[in-house]
Parts: sequence; C-alpha cells; structure tokens
Amino acid sequence: MEFCECPQCITHCLTDTNGSQRWGKFISKRTKRKHHIHNLSHPSESLRIQEDYQSELSNPSSTSSIVGGMCDMDFINNDSDTSHQTVIDETSLVFMVALFLAWLHLFCNLSREKCQLARNFIMKIIKRSEKTTQRDSYFDIPKDTQTLINISVPKISLRQTIHCPSCYLLYPTTNVPWKCTYQETINCKPCDSALFVDQHSFRSVRSKGKFRREPYRMMQGDIAGVSTPKSYYVTQSMRKWLEWFLSLDYVEDEIAQWSDKMNNQRNDKIIDIQQGLVWQQMKWASNENMEGSLRLCFSLFVDWFNPRTNKLAGKQQSMGIVCLACLNLPPEMRNKVENVFLAGIMPGPNSPNMTTVSQLLSPLVDDLLDLVGPLEMKTFKHSQGRKIEVRLLTLIGDTGATHKYYPWACT
Repeated sequence: MEFCECPQCITHCLTDTNGSQRWGKFISKRTKRKHHIHNLSHPSESLRIQEDYQSELSNPSSTSSIVGGMCDMDFINNDSDTSHQTVIDETSLVFMVALFLAWLHLFCNLSREKCQLARNFIMKIIKRSEKTTQRDSYFDIPKDTQTLINISVPKISLRQTIHCPSCYLLYPTTNVPWKCTYQETINCKPCDSALFVDQHSFRSVRSKGKFRREPYRMMQGDIAGVSTPKSYYVTQSMRKWLEWFLSLDYVEDEIAQWSDKMNNQRNDKIIDIQQGLVWQQMKWASNENMEGSLRLCFSLFVDWFNPRTNKLAGKQQSMGIVCLACLNLPPEMRNKVENVFLAGIMPGPNSPNMTTVSQLLSPLVDDLLDLVGPLEMKTFKHSQGRKIEVRLLTLIGDTGATHKYYPWACT
C-alpha cells in the first residue's frame, strides 16, 4: 500500500495515533498508477477538482462535509424539542467499541441481543484492566482463531473408536481387522462386514477431476490407495466432564439448596423424584453418610432422529444421541444445555436393534462403573478434593427407544 495525494484522494483525511492529520489515502500501487495516468491525461479536470477542494477548505461551514466522518465522527440525535450533538474522536476507546459492535451487527449478522451481550463483556474487560495491577503483554494474544478457541474453551476429552456399520461392534483405532469378527452366539457365523473402504488418489492432470473406477497401471506421481475406516463412534469421558461440571461455581450451591428444600417438604405432597422411595433407598458404597461426600444420581436419555429432516419424500436415515442429566439439580436446571452430559452420538445411516445397541452403550457403562466410588474429585468449593459417588437412576425416552436399550421396562 502506498500513500496517494492526488486530487481524487486528497479529499480523505487520516489521523495517526499522535492525533496529527494527513490529507490523502492509502491505495495499492496499481490504483495509484491509474490515478497518475488519469491526472496526466485530464489536467483540466484535476485542476478543477483541486480548486474546488481548496475553496471548500477555506469555508469552515463546509469542512465537516469534506471530511465526511473520516476525521471527526459527529453523531447527531435530533429530538422533537432539542438538538443534541455529541462529538467522538475516532481514536477514543468509545468509538472503537462502538465501531466493533456495529461491525458485529451489520457485517457478521449478529443480533442486537448478542451485541448487547458482547458490549457487556467488553465493559467487564475494561473494568478489569483498570483495577488489576498486572500488566500483561498484549502481543501475547494469539492471532489464530483455533488457538484462541483452544485457550478459552475447556478441553473436552473425546474417545474415537471404529465401529462395524452392521453389528456396531466397537474396535480400538489400533490393530483393527479388515472384517468384523462379531458373533451373536458361538455357533453363529461372523459378521464379516468390511470395516475399511479404499480411497484412491490421482493426479489432477491425469484424472481431470474424474474418479477412475476401473483398475489401471500406476504412473509416476500417482499415489496408492488409502484404506480409511467406514465410520467412527465418538464418545466423551464422563469422569472428565464431571470434573468440569463440579468446577462450576453454582452447581454445588444449587444441589445443596434443592436437597434442603426436599428434606423440608411434606411427605403428603410429592413434587420431585428425590421424595420417592427408590431415591431414598438407593444403595451407596457406604451405608452411613460420609461427611463432605456428594452423591449424584443421573437419568439416561437415548433417542434417534433423522438428520435429513422428517420429510415424506426425503431420505430416511437415523442417528442417535446418548445424554445424561443430573437429578440433584432443581427441575428447571436439569435439562439445560450447559448441565447435560452428551455421552455420544450414534452414527447413521441406520439405527441399531435390541441386540446391537448394547455395543454402543458399553463405553458409558464402563464410565458409570468407574464412578461408583467413592472417589476423590476436586470441586469449586473443595479444592483439596471431595468424595463423589455416581448412580444411574432412571431411563427417559419414548416407547421405541426404551424398548431397545431397556426392553423389560415396556412390558
């Protein structure tokens, strides 16, 4: 970019960080060359523009119209009875915040409610920077968006396994056979479904964007076929999620307050599952209540949906979700997105049956058995650790879903 002071660009004003103004505009070399050629070929027009500009500069009333908001930003709010004019310098912090929020709303299509939330967050950052004595280097802020996400968003412990598209048997990502070896019984034939698919790569010069399905002799520069798994099953570690869940500042308080309310509730009026006999007669690792221990009960929800929407003429596919909700929280907080544990997403395009669904639920069962406890876990109010016990209490879902993973519940 080069600074141009031709008659066309001199109508713009730039202000540096020191507050000094300079008339002109930063443009590319190609555009600057075009302006120079245009001025040489039309000297009379360039002279007229420059004379008009100098005459308007001599008139103070028209100076603001020439600058056009590049030097002085005038925000005028005309009411029915009074006229109030506020002048904001473009180098001020207020102008920068206002410009950023306007850019979010106009160019990023962010709603006004979200812009208001962003404004409040920026105000908290400004107030925090005024109070703190620590002077962090602003140059340490990463430039890459993915790095910023990794710093700000908590890390999620995900487990990736290869599964058979027919019987849904899970395999680790290492030492995987080419075909599925699952047998429902000892005398049954193995599944023998292919777990991998061959993907061939060709040079764009030879293939010209077309995939060659027939075998052919490899030439120099071609890449051999690569075998990739047909489908993955991704799950989340419940223990890692529970550590993050208990690190939230409101979780323990809400659990304690709702538990006290249920203990003081009359027995003749049942308003929550915590008043039921199953909850009260739940067997824990220790018969007596340990001091400072936290006993958590969860509900399991499994259901399938069509990712292609439920149109009659559309494609019929099926994907499933496995999620758990903490029953110790108040009812209005249990099913909020931030309080729900997404254990896994069952891949499509078909849904498992009553026999094969147990293959997909096995990682969750292993996590629940590991959390039977009691085990030490750091929480927001107990930085040194607290005894935690976890139980699965209820199953939630429609008749079709519960009939698959809990068939005797529908009889």
